[in-house]
Amino acid sequence: IYLRKALACFNKIFVQNVESKELLIQKSISNVEVSGDLRFDRVSQTATSAKKLSLLEYFKGTHKLLVGGSTWEAEEKLLANSKHQLSGVKILIAPHEVHANHIESIRSKFPNALLYSQVSKEPVSTALPKLQSAQVLIMDTVGLLSIVYRYADVAFVGGGFGAGIHNILEATAFGVPTVFGTNHYKFPEAKELIDIGAAFSISNENDLNIVLDSLLFNDEKMKSIFTLNKNFVQNRAGA
Repeated sequence: IYLRKALACFNKIFVQNVESKELLIQKSISNVEVSGDLRFDRVSQTATSAKKLSLLEYFKGTHKLLVGGSTWEAEEKLLANSKHQLSGVKILIAPHEVHANHIESIRSKFPNALLYSQVSKEPVSTALPKLQSAQVLIMDTVGLLSIVYRYADVAFVGGGFGAGIHNILEATAFGVPTVFGTNHYKFPEAKELIDIGAAFSISNENDLNIVLDSLLFNDEKMKSIFTLNKNFVQNRAGA
């Protein structure tokens, strides 16, 4: 009640979507205008201006790349269990937390994984053969995930088995299909993308394997989703 009274004090309230406007109108607050969501502008700009990361180009090569973005232990366990089904597919894990204990936990699940912080310090002549032969690379640095998605073919975004999914729009802006856990209901873009077949919610290892198999080994489907995702972001930019 207090918040409703406070909202009534504003001359104009700008909301992100029609649903929010209708909700306020139901509460007798009519000074509302749909202005859009600036997140779409931000991720669109990032995708347009993203710089290259040579080490990731060396790592990916001609392979498909699955990126685990902002992962927690739940996603990392699923990826570790699914790794044997992803022959020929490269895996990059960019965890939500990069403290030493978490990185060691990931390395215990992927014993032969490379650390980005280590290979980035090596001469190219030394790092290149390691990157080309490795299947798993762990991004143990921060601030690069939005660029990393540039190289992804599929993104498995963390948080969906905990408090809620992390940002899926960073990957979507590059056209990348996203996969995530079941806790996505506070994020309307997740539902919209699921509805158009450009994102996928999974609840267990079997779900993950089915979705990854249907995406990573179906180029026509991937091309279709790429177009859907790019249009999804572009049509919502300009808030």
